[in-house]
Amino acid sequence: MSESLWPEFPTEGKPRGMGPILYAAGSDIADVTRGAIQFQVKQYTDGDKVQYDCSLTVPRVGYQALLFRVISGVAPFPAMIVFPNGQVASNIQNEATLREVLKQHFHSNEVRDTVQNLLSTFAAVPEPAG
Repeated sequence: MSESLWPEFPTEGKPRGMGPILYAAGSDIADVTRGAIQFQVKQYTDGDKVQYDCSLTVPRVGYQALLFRVISGVAPFPAMIVFPNGQVASNIQNEATLREVLKQHFHSNEVRDTVQNLLSTFAAVPEPAG
């Protein structure tokens, strides 16, 4: 067998991809809501772009609400965030900036209302006594 023309690609020390970055940023909603609401990241490709749909889900009933979409290339940065209300945060250059934009979004009245409505709408209904 001839020698490979490709260099070795170490698996250790490589930077995180956008999917794991997003999941780490949003997944603690499950802790905050005692498991009632979870954070989900779905990845799609569109030509040379990668899209990440980030949603809040209520696993007990299968409900899902889009929270935001991130668009980047194969490299995680630069990235753009598109929010359901049409606002866009563009030219995000690093993870620290991404996390700050997401923190502001998570603390917005719109997201707080969504979480409260999901918790109240899909609260566990007690079983009838008897």
